Amino acid sequence: MSIDGEAATHDALRGVAGAHAAALAALRALRDAGVPVSANTQINRRSAPELPAILETVIAHGAHSWQLQLTVAMGRAADDPALLLQPYELLEVFRTIEALAARCREADVVLW
Repeated sequence: MSIDGEAATHDALRGVAGAHAAALAALRALRDAGVPVSANTQINRRSAPELPAILETVIAHGAHSWQLQLTVAMGRAADDPALLLQPYELLEVFRTIEALAARCREADVVLW
């Protein structure tokens, strides 16, 4: 399930009000039905500062893994170049991911 930010960020990136709530409801329904769940997150200028909160949401919803990927200029992101991270911004993102990797290990969530 894609979780691309906290509610306002996720909904703005997806262009659909309520998309975040729907994604979390789907995660809960699948988990409650015994289906193993995982999450993925696009990293961009809006979502990068929210990565710690996103991980806590992923953990709270019982995901066994979390896949991170950089947003590239495709789909809706192609219409908003300011959304894309620049190479100099990646150093901070990588430091954040390093810290989040430790939290993932603690919570038994595989980080991809």
